[in-house]
Amino acid sequence: MLSMSREEKPDVRMLVERLARYGVPRETLDKLALYLREADDRELYQANPRHIAAKLSVDAHTALGLLAYAVEEGLFDLNWDVHCPHCGNRARTFFTLRDGHGEEFCPLCQVNFDTHLDHEIHVTITISETVRKLSTQKSLPDELYPPTYGLELLNVQPFRDLFADQTLPPGESLQVKQVAFLFTDLLGSTAMYAREGDPKAYGWVREHFEVLFQAADRNHGVTVKTIGDAVMASFVTPGDALRTAIDVHRDLETLNRRLGLSGDEALSIRLGTHVGSCISVTLNDRLDYFGATVNIASRISQLSRGNDVVLTEDMLSDQETQTEAVQHGDLESLETELRGYDRRFRLQRLVFPG
Repeated sequence: MLSMSREEKPDVRMLVERLARYGVPRETLDKLALYLREADDRELYQANPRHIAAKLSVDAHTALGLLAYAVEEGLFDLNWDVHCPHCGNRARTFFTLRDGHGEEFCPLCQVNFDTHLDHEIHVTITISETVRKLSTQKSLPDELYPPTYGLELLNVQPFRDLFADQTLPPGESLQVKQVAFLFTDLLGSTAMYAREGDPKAYGWVREHFEVLFQAADRNHGVTVKTIGDAVMASFVTPGDALRTAIDVHRDLETLNRRLGLSGDEALSIRLGTHVGSCISVTLNDRLDYFGATVNIASRISQLSRGNDVVLTEDMLSDQETQTEAVQHGDLESLETELRGYDRRFRLQRLVFPG
């Protein structure tokens, strides 16, 4: 663990200590406080969160969660940087998604271009003047780490929880080249309410939601929304989506044992996952996703039987996801039509053992 220098400013230390309320480990707090005092000014202006992650010895997803807390507590300002896909230069910076646009203009190239959350829009952070005044407004050239894309931040649960007001303007949308979705649906919930009564059944439903929320967060995903007894979650990679489904199946078995539920009374869940392009929109005053990828993921979840997860072939075209699948069950091919589509879909059902 790094110890603090006596020369460190008390106000910096106290600001960093605020993050303890979010469960940030002591070692990380110490490293962050030391870094904020000793870093070069250019490291703290429009900095790539991956650079910060390396300094704190945490992964990028963990660093984004930490920085979400830090922005909320006033340590950093959040920047959304739009980069031109033609020249690569920063075309514009905005500070809230309410100022985001689906089409941008590059002053250097003199061309308009579409903006994608996982390509043109990068996330950077700048230290707040209340923490440390910088002598420059130039960022440190950083070629060691790839950019941190806007989609990555939207798939961090602390950001979605703390900054629910960061939504797109009415009528605006941002494109996404690739995002993975997991849809779930609790089986037999209507019969369960009738059998157990509303208070007990609702308690079990809430506990099943916690299993889902924690599994998504553990695997670098977020809960986009709940729909009745169903959940829609999003992930940057298909591997994370599948690992969440696997964890949900395992953790639900643990929950059933704790609740003393077995046989027909045991909680069982449908799981379906798909990956592809879509658009991010504001729906019901919150960030949501829309498009064929979302619709397909939702529809294939209804083909699940409760001891499995249904995947599209697009999911399994990812080598990491395919390797994960064969390690945790048996794959069965199926071909079917989906409501609203005039073609047949080739899918895979991953059946869990037992």
